[in-house]
Amino acid sequence: MALQEEIKEYLNESESHLDKIGDDIEDFFSELETEENAFSEEMESEAFSTYEWAPRTEVSSAQRDARDKYEQWYNAVEPVVYDYLPRRYEEFDEMHEKTLNYLNLESGFTESAPETPMERAVDIVNLIDGQKSIVMAAPNRVAAKQFNARKDISADVEADELLRARELYEDGLVREGGVIAGVALERHLMTVCETSDREVDYDPSHSIGRLAQSLYEADVILNSPMKRLKYLGGIRGDCAHPEHEPNSEDVERLLNGAEEFIRNGFEG
Repeated sequence: MALQEEIKEYLNESESHLDKIGDDIEDFFSELETEENAFSEEMESEAFSTYEWAPRTEVSSAQRDARDKYEQWYNAVEPVVYDYLPRRYEEFDEMHEKTLNYLNLESGFTESAPETPMERAVDIVNLIDGQKSIVMAAPNRVAAKQFNARKDISADVEADELLRARELYEDGLVREGGVIAGVALERHLMTVCETSDREVDYDPSHSIGRLAQSLYEADVILNSPMKRLKYLGGIRGDCAHPEHEPNSEDVERLLNGAEEFIRNGFEG
């Protein structure tokens, strides 16, 4: 199973910790009452809320259940956000702190209590939904990082193959140089097929000519580079089959063409 799918499955399983937490939050805040803050009219600053929570004589089981479920879920998914979404971690952590403050009725002087308790219940549900949205972005982030890593690795390998192909050609090993240059070009075309924004119908076993045709049919490349790639693919085929003796000038064209396409793209 790919890492992206593993993380997605893990996050879906972790969400079971939040089972019926909305009901717990609603039950808890439906038990509460607010009262007017006796000092609010004396304070000129808007930092003091008009309302505060009315005193309670016992701990609410619904409050405890909601808090326990939320903390179990948070502790399960927090490492995922830290590892794969570092730019969103501070925001995620601030939402966690705010959610706990609301659940513990510890909003402080700046936001003591709303006029009606259920307003705070809605605030908490919205905060949790916001955190869930951040968390569920992690699998796509993992896929993007793996995708970029594959492209970087492919580019490095292609560069090494082109260098090796050129060295073999200059040492008189024309056929071998042509084969490796062809492999580099095939690898590059495969990467273009994989990374294109358009849907490309291709198979990993396809040759240069077939890959070029697929890219053309998907409107990724124009007719001119498609024809030139097929021409280069023919030279690569001659190099790969012992019954055909590759022409030195043709192989040099393959080397130059592969370098040009890999480094500069398919314009023209």
